[in-house]
Amino acid sequence: MADHFLRDIQTYDEKQETGRLDIKNLNHPQQSWSLYLRLGRLFWLAGGKHEQRRIYRQLKNRYPQKINRLLALFPEVASTSEATYYNFLAYLLQKEYLTMEEFARIKQAIKLEVLFDLLQVYHIQSQASSDYGMSSGLQWKWSANARPEGYIPIPSEVATPTGILVKQAQKNWQNWREAGLTYCWPNQAPVMTQPEQIQQATAEKTFQNLKRLLTGQDSLRDIALATKRDILPVAKALWGYYKQGWLQFQEIPDRNWNQLTQPNQSQKTTAIASSENRKFLIACVDDSPQVTQTVEQIVRENGYDFIGINDPLRANATLLKVKPDLIFLDLIMPNTNGYEICTQLRRVSSLQEIPIIILTGQDGLIDRMRAKMVGATQYMSKPVYRSTILESVQKYLPNFTRQQTEINPDPSSAQA
Repeated sequence: MADHFLRDIQTYDEKQETGRLDIKNLNHPQQSWSLYLRLGRLFWLAGGKHEQRRIYRQLKNRYPQKINRLLALFPEVASTSEATYYNFLAYLLQKEYLTMEEFARIKQAIKLEVLFDLLQVYHIQSQASSDYGMSSGLQWKWSANARPEGYIPIPSEVATPTGILVKQAQKNWQNWREAGLTYCWPNQAPVMTQPEQIQQATAEKTFQNLKRLLTGQDSLRDIALATKRDILPVAKALWGYYKQGWLQFQEIPDRNWNQLTQPNQSQKTTAIASSENRKFLIACVDDSPQVTQTVEQIVRENGYDFIGINDPLRANATLLKVKPDLIFLDLIMPNTNGYEICTQLRRVSSLQEIPIIILTGQDGLIDRMRAKMVGATQYMSKPVYRSTILESVQKYLPNFTRQQTEINPDPSSAQA
């Protein structure tokens, strides 16, 4: 369609119409949004990325001590309708967990986020397809008088006029573009790839804060709200590091409220995982403490034991002593390299069958062939991501104890 979808929204506002505007992304069929208006007021937006994460950070920002208790109420209003999350907030309002002012602020923050995301998708996809008539790939359809199932009505006076919301969203997007952040997605998570460079360029206190925040698990929006700062300067600073090649941005999943709203089952699952997997020991040899800390956090959260080795000259002696079940090995280190360490480890009979995964920022064919020649099991490119680490761990460490593997060895499981 030639008209901008915001123009249509403003038309419905002027006519005080009630209904739903469905927006689909034809370039990415998994992306869709539903915008609900009542008498011209935009009262809710469903769909897009991170619906649970959006509400979680707003509630946690206001109620950090009782966030889990609030989310535990979610099953009482859960349904399959698109208004599920709206009804959840309305339920908290009715039960007086939220004041009317807080309810309105949370809703407005969520609506501005979704409108911003739509503007970013529209603009970037329009630029990408400019040779084909400026098509954004977005398609939208208005359904008059449509209301979400189970919708709990709230007085319209607490809803910000649609025109004001649209203007604010447009202003936010304009400021974002003028800051050079057009291709910086606020729902992606930054993770450091060159922590040494960032440490040299920042004060020590700033670096320690960045190391704590840039774990690859929290989006730009999560980080900005957690630090109580506006997202624009946060994104601008981190985007500068990205342009230097010091960090990367990665996609992250939505939050899973089930892990928070069902603590007893979660604890039970963790206990089972610990009892089954605790006997597996994973080692990481890397001169960067940041890398070993990242790997440690990932594997320990999934019930495995861990040892990090930052001094490569002590790697062989330490690994021979602890005999890990899987080794992550950095390629480029001072005084030695991963090839040399891997070659030496494969000469030790007790370590010959242990999976060794080479970690490196280099990704050439010759490097991969050389890694294979010295006995490496797998070659993994940096930065390390949670999904790839867990995929490798699950591939080479089956769900049985070390004693079982010693009784019934399976050498083939160590092959790439």
